Amino acid sequence: MNAEQAVWLAGLIQQAVDQLRHQPGLTIEVEGSAELWIQVIPEPDDSEGKLEGFLLNFPYRKQEGDPLDTIAASGLSAPPDTKTLGWENGGTARLLVRPDVPLVAFSLFIGHILENIVDAPGDAELVVDFDVGF
Repeated sequence: MNAEQAVWLAGLIQQAVDQLRHQPGLTIEVEGSAELWIQVIPEPDDSEGKLEGFLLNFPYRKQEGDPLDTIAASGLSAPPDTKTLGWENGGTARLLVRPDVPLVAFSLFIGHILENIVDAPGDAELVVDFDVGF
């Protein structure tokens, strides 16, 4: 993901945060390759309706073990305090990223997961589906 794509994606993520009460979510996929995707779901704090963090769901088909270890082994550190919520070896993985992560940096992190974990081409065109009710 290049810087221009990261800024574009950061704007879409901000739109989702602005609509938090509608339970928004983004599915980002490689155009023409529906199996190459990642979901970004802003998670509200149930008690106050504020943003608790960002849930990331993504395919974990060729990997095993904790996704944070796999991300680190690919050469990138996750944002501080990122937590693994679960994974299935050869299935999917779920992470929770803190709410105050800078959105452009977060978008670049998402791009790194797409390229290095999901196996999307680095120059792929991305399509974003914005939905509510996640």
